[in-house]
Amino acid sequence: RVLLIDAPELGQPLAVDGEDLGFGGPTGLFSKALRDVAKTVSISALRQMGLSDNSIWNEVRLQCAQLAAANARNSREELKAAGVVVLCGCARFSGKSLRFSSGIGARAKKVHASKVLLATGSKPFHPPGIPFDGKRILDSDTINLLGFLPCSVAITGSGVVAIEFAKIFRKLGAEVSLLIRSPSPIRALVRTGMDIDVA
Repeated sequence: RVLLIDAPELGQPLAVDGEDLGFGGPTGLFSKALRDVAKTVSISALRQMGLSDNSIWNEVRLQCAQLAAANARNSREELKAAGVVVLCGCARFSGKSLRFSSGIGARAKKVHASKVLLATGSKPFHPPGIPFDGKRILDSDTINLLGFLPCSVAITGSGVVAIEFAKIFRKLGAEVSLLIRSPSPIRALVRTGMDIDVA
């Protein structure tokens, strides 16, 4: 028996029905949905039609939520077809078993598994002294909280995620500045394991 315990974090994007939109995505399905929506939406055409940036951004976010929800549902259906039981909530070790709870205050139950794989995900690095506020200064996990279509964006780093977000926001019509510490951005990509010819 294979169990997958999904523990969505506070502050992550949720669909209207409360579905975890980060389910099944390497850096969250919301960012992948934003990438795909940015490829299909013509910001300049929508502006020429007289739509305000707020209306455009609301439409972009709605399309992202719908696409991410569809992708998350698809991931759950694929797991179900493979015989994987998905439990949504929190678990902690108790001897050789796990105690699972579906939420705060919910009664915990024992879950037995012969082997346990902890796939904790990753967290973006927050350099000291930079006030991440979830409004103007965001990271790759909180970008979904952005409440407006930006005219300009500064992105720090030269890794795959930084470059992906630079391309996304450029396609959404923003002026993008990529702030790179290294004098050679190729070295940063090679450090992440990319082939020198690809980098």
